[in-house]
Amino acid sequence: HGVVHAISLPDRKVRWSHAINWRAGRGFVPYFVRSEQETLLQPVERFASYWSLGRFRTPTSWVAAATPEAVFLYGHREVSRLDPLTGEVLWTRTGLPPHSTVHAEGDHLYVLTIGGREPLILRTVDGRDVARPRSAPPFDRAIALHAGSLIAVRQRQALFGLLGSRLEFEARDVATGETRWSHSVERNALAGWLPPGGILLLLPDGRVPVPGLDDGSLV
Repeated sequence: HGVVHAISLPDRKVRWSHAINWRAGRGFVPYFVRSEQETLLQPVERFASYWSLGRFRTPTSWVAAATPEAVFLYGHREVSRLDPLTGEVLWTRTGLPPHSTVHAEGDHLYVLTIGGREPLILRTVDGRDVARPRSAPPFDRAIALHAGSLIAVRQRQALFGLLGSRLEFEARDVATGETRWSHSVERNALAGWLPPGGILLLLPDGRVPVPGLDDGSLV
């Protein structure tokens, strides 16, 4: 068995501990570490593929999210919400699809699966499903969840429905499907993350726009 500890930063004391069954197998939880890889400029299509929300990366972690309101643990097709102050398990959702990644954003947990299957959206308060409207954006090619928006890279269509030579960064409201902002770039542009909340673009003409994730405004 393994253990998750909650440690108080002011006095460095363990406030609570929660046992984990290591033999059950941990979940595929992206564990992002600030590194050179994060800001490395790559061709836009490679950037979108590398940072796809559905891609499994190492290292992975048992902790899907930890905030002042909740701690979410994910492993072996189940996710649990723990009280951050006491470690009490408030709810557990079992039977998640195999080979899923779990992402927490706002009031929802997003369970993304491989193979193009519809994702599960769970309420953080009780783990129940949230119905997705038909107009909700697809999660394929999504690279981030931010403030209720799905940030994605898609191929832009030219005349007669053909795929053009440009790609488009767009942010669409997860609940309504409404496009909040979009930026079209050349296919041979380079892209990388610019912490804490922007995308660094290097265009073929030498310009370096930085669309912010909140509203797409260029910095």
